[in-house]
Amino acid sequence: MNYDRRMGYSLGWIAAKGIHPREILKKLGLGPRSTDWELDDGFAAAGLRLPSGWYLVIILNEAGVPWSAEPYAALSTMGVVVRFLLEREPSASLAQGFHAGAKQWELWHDPEDGPAALQVSGTPPECFEAIRQKRLAAEPSDSPRTCGLDIIIDVCESLTGFRYDKLPEVTMPYVHLNIGPTDTL
Repeated sequence: MNYDRRMGYSLGWIAAKGIHPREILKKLGLGPRSTDWELDDGFAAAGLRLPSGWYLVIILNEAGVPWSAEPYAALSTMGVVVRFLLEREPSASLAQGFHAGAKQWELWHDPEDGPAALQVSGTPPECFEAIRQKRLAAEPSDSPRTCGLDIIIDVCESLTGFRYDKLPEVTMPYVHLNIGPTDTL
């Protein structure tokens, strides 16, 4: 993919299925902070089990979580991992899927390339093409809306049951713990 770490991401998440939360946190270098978790700017990272069975780690402002794909590929030797990052400026987004120790697919949207621009590598999930066709058909070709981002969000939701833009709706009993980098505990 032709992207770099320009501005850092403002929000990201990692969802894993078939991997114990303890292993996920260990591989990401995260550990418990407290069990009193509030959905506000006071947290850097939080872990929760989704109703879909995926374990989700939400990360704000990078929170010391690795940028490179290697730790997520290593984690995927134990199950399936999906990663989503949303950059603050210029709202670029990235989603990646890992399984069996390797990155299987990657979706990258940079609105500077155009609102519908989407770079795809690997073998995207089965849901990708139907979602892409539906989103592109719904948007006029001259629309300034960034349907590239919408496609990535929809693919991630289809796989994990989670949408980053629905974060305020994630409340107890799904919250597991407030977490942060283990080197600062």
